[in-house]
Amino acid sequence: MNWRRFYVYAPALVLLLCLLPVLGLAQDMTNTSTAKIEQELLDKFAAEGTADFIVHFAEQADLSPAYQMDWNARGEFVYNTLKETAERSQAHAKALLEANGLKYQT
Repeated sequence: MNWRRFYVYAPALVLLLCLLPVLGLAQDMTNTSTAKIEQELLDKFAAEGTADFIVHFAEQADLSPAYQMDWNARGEFVYNTLKETAERSQAHAKALLEANGLKYQT
C-alpha cells in the first residue's frame, strides 16, 4: 500500500472538483431532482463563464468493517472502498461533463 498515494487521492475520491464553463449545463443540472446548485455559483457562471466548485455526493462509503482489521488490511480496505464508492457515485456527473466536452478533475 502506497500511503502517500492514499492520503493524496482518498479525499479527492469523494469529492468532484469541476470546471463548468457553460451556464446551460448548470441549468440542466438544477432541473434534476437531486442536484442542488447555489445561486452564487450560477451568478458566477453567468458573469464569468467559468467557476471552480466542489460537488458533494450523497453516497457515503461504509467503512465500518475497517475497525475489525489490522492496520495494513484496514488501509487497503479503506482505499479500495472509497475508490469504488467514488467511481460509482461520480459516474453520472463525469458522463454528463464528458458528453458536453467540459474539463473536470476528480
